[in-house]
Amino acid sequence: MDIDTISTVSTTYTVEQANDAIAIAMMRKALDTQAQAAADLLEELPKSGNPNVGGNVDTFA
Repeated sequence: MDIDTISTVSTTYTVEQANDAIAIAMMRKALDTQAQAAADLLEELPKSGNPNVGGNVDTFA
């Protein structure tokens, strides 16, 4: 391996690391956005009129 090949490999590796870091940051932002959207959607659901409705589940079937 000569110096040019080593520097090219090193540069390529560094660029790939930067691209990976950017992709991970974008994925985290997208997940945070989706989590907030889901939380907002759940808050918008109407509350049950009777808190006792749906409280009993027949697990013996």
